[in-house]
Amino acid sequence: MYKIFVPSVKEAKLLFGGNISEVDGFTFADYRGSKVIISGVGKTNTALTLTRYLFLNPLPKDTLLLLIGIAGAYAQGGLKIGDVRMIRWEFFADEAMLTDSELIGVDEIGFPVCPGNKVKLYTPDWGFEVCNSNTVSLIAASPLLSELYYKKTGALLESMEGAPFGLAADYFNLRAVQVRSISNFTGAKDEWDIKKGITALKDALDSLPLA
Repeated sequence: MYKIFVPSVKEAKLLFGGNISEVDGFTFADYRGSKVIISGVGKTNTALTLTRYLFLNPLPKDTLLLLIGIAGAYAQGGLKIGDVRMIRWEFFADEAMLTDSELIGVDEIGFPVCPGNKVKLYTPDWGFEVCNSNTVSLIAASPLLSELYYKKTGALLESMEGAPFGLAADYFNLRAVQVRSISNFTGAKDEWDIKKGITALKDALDSLPLA
């Protein structure tokens, strides 16, 4: 059994068409006759939506929670727009203190969000290359911030939802899987190709052995 989550209504419409509905305070899209839950963009919306959904809808322990979406890649990591990756470790990258030259995680000064400020996700053998990702609230549209995030964790991409999604899943003893496609490069405002990222993500989703 599986439940699919996607961060934004915009991504959902591009992936699944315009059939968006609201039921009991949740927003849904439709994929192959199943409801896709729209989590909302960012850490707070994702944590609240997933926690509330699982509290109101207890799921069997073998259920996979699948988060899909587009993401930005760090240019230093070698990914290309349209690449698809499954995520193993997701970092709370900007739960941190900024100095003149580096990010110091709040875990390093005694106030961790979770151990190591990172969450390990489940990585089933679905044929995707695996990498790590940063979850951020402050998007890296400047080269300086992009470089700081990349140097801090070595993750290849960034999104705004993965770490709280995995943390909430852990709380309910469920396995979280995350698959992202690259739509842009961080550190730049204009290097976006959402259509290519969405097309790659849809192809990846259609290939998954979900049952």
